[in-house]
Amino acid sequence: MELQRGDGPGGALSRPEAAGRLEALTARPDEAEDSAPGAGDYWAEAFQRLVSTLRLRAAMRAELTPPPDPARPPREIAS
Repeated sequence: MELQRGDGPGGALSRPEAAGRLEALTARPDEAEDSAPGAGDYWAEAFQRLVSTLRLRAAMRAELTPPPDPARPPREIAS
């Protein structure tokens, strides 16, 4: 995965919709002989926690977002 501008803290990868993009990083890699023991497992678990947190945030956002009012026209987004 290639990081893009704004992918730091508070950037695109910290938004709930980024969970799908980060899913590939949750796989436990095969450890090479010259790598630190357990490093791959550590990062896989860290990304599993991040993906779980982002999915929880998405579920909370969906529950807390009120349904659109049919009597009110949608507001325009300023660019």
